[in-house]
Amino acid sequence: MKESILDRILAFLAYYTFGIFSIVLLIFFCVTKKSMSPFLIYHIYQSVFVATILACLSGIYSFLLRMIINLPFEMTFLKTSLTNFDIFLNQTPILFAFSLTGFVVVALITYLGAFALFGKKSYLPFISDIINSNIRM
Repeated sequence: MKESILDRILAFLAYYTFGIFSIVLLIFFCVTKKSMSPFLIYHIYQSVFVATILACLSGIYSFLLRMIINLPFEMTFLKTSLTNFDIFLNQTPILFAFSLTGFVVVALITYLGAFALFGKKSYLPFISDIINSNIRM
């Protein structure tokens, strides 16, 4: 089945806005009572799921790092190592102005968005299986 160009663009925008546009689309389609294609539903749900996972991982990483660095007793080696690791992951430019984590996130979103523009379903090992099992097509 060939997907419409509008569905492809909407699916692409869903990824590059990290799920915000997806929620707006869901509200719009619910209010207007229009139906969405299974292709668009798949990409909207996957973009929200990926954005939620990225936000949770970022929050957990930040919380654990702050908790370990602010330990009341002296563990200089561990604190210094974690601080240096955090600087390497999040602040050191690896490619252009991207840090390592920024580059991985942009590469992931580009992969997902490119498949959406091509009119195909992208596959992420654990996430796509959950989305496929929960969407009735």
